[in-house]
Amino acid sequence: MLHPAPGERDLATLLDIAGVAVEPGSRVLEIGCGVGRLTRGLAAKAGEVIALDVSAEMLARARDHNEELDNVTWLLGDGSTLAGVETRASTRAFPTWCSSTSPIRR
Repeated sequence: MLHPAPGERDLATLLDIAGVAVEPGSRVLEIGCGVGRLTRGLAAKAGEVIALDVSAEMLARARDHNEELDNVTWLLGDGSTLAGVETRASTRAFPTWCSSTSPIRR
């Protein structure tokens, strides 16, 4: 029996906690994609994924690790302004928090 990859399990858990589903053909904005662990699962479910990260190095790694994902646009930017992201009413934002280098703000 094949088991889902850790990123896919984590994505399923996060979607369950949030009470949302990614519909086939949907457009998803992943804020804080890192190296693309969750992006892979999102790309399998959605029609299009915009994977945004503040780190050019992380995006380079994500591209290298996920070359086969042809429905993902890797975008350098921040999750506050969303500069460079074309928004549509059909876009679902999916912020992720998986980085140990990100500052914790209280």
